[in-house]
Amino acid sequence: MTKDRESALHHPAHDEASAINETAPLLGAGHLGIPTTINEIPAHVNYENEDDPYKPLLPLWKLFALTSCMFGVQIGWGLQIAASGPILLNCGFGKENLNYSWLPGPIAGLLIQPIVGVLSDRTTLKLGRRRPYLLIGWFCILVGEILISNAQKLGVALGDEPQSSTTQQVTQVRSIVIAMLGIWILDLSNNMMQGPLRALLVDVAPADQQNLGGSLFSGMIGAGSIVGFLIAAGKWDKWFTFVSNSYQVSFTLASIILTVTVLTVCLFIKETPLRKDQIKNAGNPFVELYKGIRRMPTGMVRICAVQFWAWFGWFCVLVYGTAWVSTEIFGGSEDESKPNHPQYLEGNEWAAIAFTAEAGVSVAVSVLIPLGVKFIGVKPIYAFAQAFFGVALLLSHFITNKWQVLVFFASLGLPWAIVMSLPFLLVSMAVKPEESGLFMGVLNIFVVLPQFVVALGFGQLVKHVFDNRAGPLFLIGACASLVASVLCFFLVTKKISSSEQIVLGGGGGH
Repeated sequence: MTKDRESALHHPAHDEASAINETAPLLGAGHLGIPTTINEIPAHVNYENEDDPYKPLLPLWKLFALTSCMFGVQIGWGLQIAASGPILLNCGFGKENLNYSWLPGPIAGLLIQPIVGVLSDRTTLKLGRRRPYLLIGWFCILVGEILISNAQKLGVALGDEPQSSTTQQVTQVRSIVIAMLGIWILDLSNNMMQGPLRALLVDVAPADQQNLGGSLFSGMIGAGSIVGFLIAAGKWDKWFTFVSNSYQVSFTLASIILTVTVLTVCLFIKETPLRKDQIKNAGNPFVELYKGIRRMPTGMVRICAVQFWAWFGWFCVLVYGTAWVSTEIFGGSEDESKPNHPQYLEGNEWAAIAFTAEAGVSVAVSVLIPLGVKFIGVKPIYAFAQAFFGVALLLSHFITNKWQVLVFFASLGLPWAIVMSLPFLLVSMAVKPEESGLFMGVLNIFVVLPQFVVALGFGQLVKHVFDNRAGPLFLIGACASLVASVLCFFLVTKKISSSEQIVLGGGGGH
């Protein structure tokens, strides 16, 4: 081994770790000797292959190519947020039951994504460890989008009574089942793709490009949301008169874009296949997941605690945001026979526009995240984002018109960009690359636990406590977000000085 490589592998952070008592409660990663910024990590060290420990810097275009897949995935998720509620309500599904349509998310987070993470860490296919799961997820998303966009048409073909503007709304059971099945498949598949995709960044990019890669992911999520909400708001049935509803065109466009981005990753981002003799843990994936949770570094535990409380508010907005705008702000009804049904449709369109504004702001903020981490630090930015989100949710109680709705949703773009970037950056710096799939999945478990609570319990609050109003749920989410903000102060991280550099791209090919 050369002197330079030996110096890189024997980094001071590693020596510091051996002298620290890791059992101390609530210590930050810095106290544990776990790298807390990109400058503390030995750049270009590949822990998986000790014979060739250096990873070359990826050209900027390859980082864009890798993260572009998140753009395609997020378009489908944005469409799901904007369209799933209206589609189910149009089929006669009650607002108090909308929470059940989000149950597959926590199921995927607790089981699918962590298990896929464990399996992808040990996959030895020639295509690589992560890309096979991207292809499986891509195919399943296409199936889910077809079912969602054609649910009412398929349900009527199977015997549902068509809806009529002259009679009271009927419950189309078959259409609801098909739509729910599509939503569940789409949600499970989106979760399945995101873990391996983020782990792929850890695998192929050196440590000093993880910050940029995480910011690009955040930007792609915002850009994908913009496109998803925009095409959800489009009145495509006026342009394509042969379709039965606009969502058929919206989901078709989403499928095409996702296909292009998945193929881009598979063609241009090359993985080095894992050899069987490199697999360290080949046991039952459920057992490995359990062991991974048991041996989480204290810094990882701290990140998960923040995520747990932060996502209560986000799921309130994601599940009930559109219904809140269309029924409580615009005063509409999902029943086509009611005179205020046009206000409901107008509210759905405005909610899509408001979500688009949120996504636009998140894209702009994501560009600034690397500079914020460099000059301010991870902890104050993360804490501010949670506090900002909590205050915004509290102020939502005073919203009375559509322009205030627009400002409210646009403001959420700031904390959204941060929550979709910094936690994953912290995980990538706290664990070894060969375990990145496992711990990305573990992090997601603590995102979906609050989703379980929202999906199983908040619908009953809407129906029996809040008089069929979703707005009061935002106040619960606000309190949880403020708790997350306080917990962020336990994120003991090093502030990056202005003299230190964050590498934004360049370098040789990979």
